[in-house]
Amino acid sequence: MSTVTVAVQKINMTEVTKIIVSDIVQDGTDFVRAIRYYGNETDTNGLVLLLETLSRSVNRSDLVIATPIQGF
Repeated sequence: MSTVTVAVQKINMTEVTKIIVSDIVQDGTDFVRAIRYYGNETDTNGLVLLLETLSRSVNRSDLVIATPIQGF
């Protein structure tokens, strides 16, 4: 069986209109947090999901997101 390892990955997205960061939830023995990027609205069903990333860790504290005081 082969193994694929991605060391660094960058994605450039245009027309992002909304970003949603989920709460940290427990999923079995791991904790998980999702970050969802949405694009332009469509005529029928609102925002379109462009990308969803899921971060997992055995330590809840690893998934805490720190931001500058100014906000983002």
